[in-house]
Amino acid sequence: MQGRRPTHPRHSILVVDDDESVRESLNELLTPAGVEVWTASSAAAAMQTLETRLPCLAIIAALMPEMSGLSLFRKVRACRRTAHLPVILTTAFSERLDLHDPLVDEAVDFIKKPLDLDEARFRIRAQLRWHETSAAREATNQIMAAIDRAAMDAIVVIDDRGMVVHWSAAAESMFGYTRDEIVGKDLYPHLPFNRCCKDQRGDPESLRDTEPSKLNGKVIKLVAVRKSGDRFPVEMSVSEVQIEGRCCTIGIVRDCTDIRRIENELAFQNSLLSTQQEVSPDGILTVRTSGEILSFNQQFKRMWGIDDGVLAAGSDEKAIEAVLDKVMDPQAFREKVWG
Repeated sequence: MQGRRPTHPRHSILVVDDDESVRESLNELLTPAGVEVWTASSAAAAMQTLETRLPCLAIIAALMPEMSGLSLFRKVRACRRTAHLPVILTTAFSERLDLHDPLVDEAVDFIKKPLDLDEARFRIRAQLRWHETSAAREATNQIMAAIDRAAMDAIVVIDDRGMVVHWSAAAESMFGYTRDEIVGKDLYPHLPFNRCCKDQRGDPESLRDTEPSKLNGKVIKLVAVRKSGDRFPVEMSVSEVQIEGRCCTIGIVRDCTDIRRIENELAFQNSLLSTQQEVSPDGILTVRTSGEILSFNQQFKRMWGIDDGVLAAGSDEKAIEAVLDKVMDPQAFREKVWG
């Protein structure tokens, strides 16, 4: 820990010991490394400090006059605010701890007295690194929880055995299963996703029969089943990720019920428009502003006697050129059409 440039403290440690030399030694050891050190000479003073401050680690002498370090440790654990505070106990060779006390097992480490500063540095550094990792993990969890709450699409994570390890709030709403009902369970008996494509027998292909690596980075169309038994269309983007050494699959699932309904309505409207266009007594030609022919009806082709090849070329210019010899004033017709 020595040799690091002191900056604003990233860590804070509460040292509780009735021995002033121990408090001073740990303060001199930790402060140059950029650690903010708070000291207390008694358990009562430590409790006052903890009422307004919350360190990332406490180093407590196991035996002290009036209230022992173990009694202080017990109070720390009983308080909701400090219940998860990691504690290192310091103890002399001559001091006997009740090893049957379950509280002793809750200490994250022990430091012998008289202090060996190298040993103390090593043990404290290990706990500070654990604190950094834990804090980073907690920050990530908070970000993920915020994303989880805000996401409209369902977020589902399964491990390499197909067991659900994450089930978002949107997944609860979409599928009807609560987290308690499905986390830790096999996904596929609860949600028999079927791909929209068919297998060789003509049956819908089960997602379970598809190797996850073949889906990585893709968006696939599926038919899902709610807890109620209702089937509905979804689109799912799939990604593989390593979580704690295990290969997991993340699925972002979007309910496409409304999208499919709108697509079907548009398809119906287009079919209706196409039918109306074909039965119209007028010749109809639809052209983009770029000059590309979008559609035409048979009456238009018959009316102007245009060859199929001309219309198939998709160019309004060729179509207009093909009818110029059929109008009385080609130049005026040209100007009217093209301005």
